[in-house]
Amino acid sequence: MDRRTKERLDLQLVCRVAAGKAQQAESCAGERLMSENFSRNGILLRWLPNVKMPEIGSKMTVDVGLPTAPGAAPRAMRCNAKVIRIQRRKDDHHLVGFEIGKIRFVKADPRVWADLRSLPVAKSLVN
Repeated sequence: MDRRTKERLDLQLVCRVAAGKAQQAESCAGERLMSENFSRNGILLRWLPNVKMPEIGSKMTVDVGLPTAPGAAPRAMRCNAKVIRIQRRKDDHHLVGFEIGKIRFVKADPRVWADLRSLPVAKSLVN
């Protein structure tokens, strides 16, 4: 039974995840992952095989890299989040669902974020 009440938006954005609550640092220097989708209350991330799997109930900080307008400083959406589900897949790219708590927008250190040209090309488009 699907208990979700909020609409999902398929969006693939670079995210950085670190254990615990956000520090006062300029950026989250945790593992780099890719989002699958977002809702008002949650984020679903594609977990990589080389990144330690969190436990359900773990509190984490998720920084979502936001698109940057020309001439603007890079920004990230910083979320205090809790792991609420883990979907194990055969291809080792498990999906981890987070419940979003507090959100704030922070300056993103460009040295921490991926060069988007190095990411794999999308295989499908969002209409």
